Amino acid sequence: MLAVPMPVTAATREVLQSHFGVATLKPDPEAYVQKDFAALLETLALFAGVKLESENVAMSDGLEPEAAAPALRDFQQTAAVRRRSKETT
Repeated sequence: MLAVPMPVTAATREVLQSHFGVATLKPDPEAYVQKDFAALLETLALFAGVKLESENVAMSDGLEPEAAAPALRDFQQTAAVRRRSKETT
């Protein structure tokens, strides 16, 4: 045992507890909690005051064969261009 503070663990616990709290505001709390990781990101965005918006870009989930790789490369290139343009403004 290291006996050192674990701030990441504490922060993660707080996010999860907040997520469970937000679920109680949904029509079907149990179904909301059972959703995938994206639901947790929605909760984080809610508390950060950020509105998540789709970029309408094809995204690989990593399970497709190699033929899907070009779409992912295109997405990564587009994201890099956007980051560079934000850095220069």
